[in-house]
Order: sequence, then structure tokens, then C-alpha cells
Amino acid sequence: MSRYYDYAQDEHYKILNGDDKVNAYLKWVGDVHRLVRPVLQSDDIDRLLLTRRYWATLANPEPSPALLFAVQEEAQARVADLEQARNDAVTLRNRWTTTNDLDPTHVVVPDTNVFVSWCDEAAKKTRDIAEIDWRTPVQARTFDGVRVVIPLVVIDELELTKDKRQDVRGRQARKAVNTLFDWFEYDPDRTHHVVQRGPDTGEVTVELLA
Repeated sequence: MSRYYDYAQDEHYKILNGDDKVNAYLKWVGDVHRLVRPVLQSDDIDRLLLTRRYWATLANPEPSPALLFAVQEEAQARVADLEQARNDAVTLRNRWTTTNDLDPTHVVVPDTNVFVSWCDEAAKKTRDIAEIDWRTPVQARTFDGVRVVIPLVVIDELELTKDKRQDVRGRQARKAVNTLFDWFEYDPDRTHHVVQRGPDTGEVTVELLA
């Protein structure tokens, strides 16, 4: 996304400084559209490039003082929105980028069943989700880090399960919800450490994904 933004920013100066601003703007949108189409969803493309002002200009490109002013404003607005999209992409990339090969971190995204099935059905007892072994499913070594990322939809499904089921799985869902509530009630954006990093042990963390 960064290289597409750099191109868009460089090329938009031709709109601001050129003589044929309207056609330069329409060409600029077309060029950037071809670049970002493989990496952005259609709704994002409409929001970032193919706006109502773009379609109005395309339908009536006859230059006028008002249109020239609108085109310059629109080009600057599109560049600003593309910059924000670039920054959001960088933030997201940094959030999910793991450490180097010598100190790897495994990302685990559990579904609802992981928490519900953690109970001891034979003994009809619930178990603490803080004791779930997150390393084994991803074959993480003792000194590897593990990031457990829980989508909010999983919590919604746990809520439904605890309300619908009266068996041990229903109680397990309730216990899981209560534990997650304890961890994230006051700060949903925090990272909860299940296992702290030690000299020979990688950390295990849990976080929510909105």
C-alpha cells in the first residue's frame, strides 16, 4: 500500500500544477485505481477514489472555474485519504508482524469450540481457560511466544452457548466469558499475559480482535 500511496502523491502534483487539470485528475484516478484494485475491496476503492465527485466530473468534464477548483480539492482529499489508508495498513502490519526467526511468535485465533470443549466432560467439571495449552496446537517450542487473538464474535457465541445450554459445556462457556470479562472489562485493547516471558520461556498473551 505504501508504494501505491507514494505514486498517487507524486502524480497528483501534475493535477495541481498542470494546465489540463480535469483530464489529469481523471487519468490519475484511473491509474491509481488500476494499482490498488488487486489489494483493496470495492467499497474501499469507492471511498478512496471513485467518489461521487469523481463520477460527476467524469460525466461532465467541461472545464469551468468551479470545476477546476473542485478537482484540485478532490485530488488533495483523495491523497489525504490514501495516506490514512496507508498508515492504517502499516499499523495493522506492525501489529501482526512476528519477531525474527530466532525469537518467533505464533499467532493463534481460536474458535468458540476451543473454549467450550476445554471442560472435563467425563467429570462434568469446568476448567480455567488460563490453563489452556496454546503451544501444542501450533507446535511452539517452550521459548517461542504465542499470541492468542480472540475475535469478538467468539465471545458473542460463548454468550449464546452459556444461555442456551444447561450442561457442563454451558457452564464452561459461562466460566470462559467471566474470565475474559475479568481480563478485558476495563481495557478491551490491553494484552493479557497468561505466561510471562522468562529466560527459557516464551510469553503467552491473549488479546481481543474487534
